[in-house]
Amino acid sequence: MLATSAWIIYEAVQRLVYKTIEVEVTVWAFIVMAVSIIIDATRSRVLYRAARKYNSQALEADALHFRTDIWSSSVVILAWLAC
Repeated sequence: MLATSAWIIYEAVQRLVYKTIEVEVTVWAFIVMAVSIIIDATRSRVLYRAARKYNSQALEADALHFRTDIWSSSVVILAWLAC
């Protein structure tokens, strides 16, 4: 885990300071993000229903977490479209 973290930090510094990396957006990237949004939306709905049924703040918080994942995935798609 430590080696992986060090490698990620090294690559991040290289890309931020020394290299220019172009992001290649393909149709597969959009498909993966769309599937991710669909799965997160389903999870969020199921968790929210369970939260209401069992009066659970923990399940409701998890449902809200998946909703924020949907928003962040949507922003990624919008950024790709802007490229």
